[in-house]
Amino acid sequence: MSFKDLKMFVDIDPVRHWKENRVLAHIFLAVLAFGLRSLIELKLKRAGMNITAQEAIEKLNKVRALVVRDKLLKLTSESEETRSITSIIER
Repeated sequence: MSFKDLKMFVDIDPVRHWKENRVLAHIFLAVLAFGLRSLIELKLKRAGMNITAQEAIEKLNKVRALVVRDKLLKLTSESEETRSITSIIER
């Protein structure tokens, strides 16, 4: 069940790699993505936010940042909700 969930979340297509190291890298990245998603969902749940990791990522994806020489100049589409999601994930 977890592997099916993993495939759906990271949108794994059939592996079309022929070399063993590439197949292993493909699977490693899929499992890593699954682990990160699980960690984000755990943090959101502990903070009392009733949204999934996918929903949080979609909301954060709307925020754009203009950074020049490691200095944040401007944020667009940031809201109180995206700030709270960011603070939860950064903990």
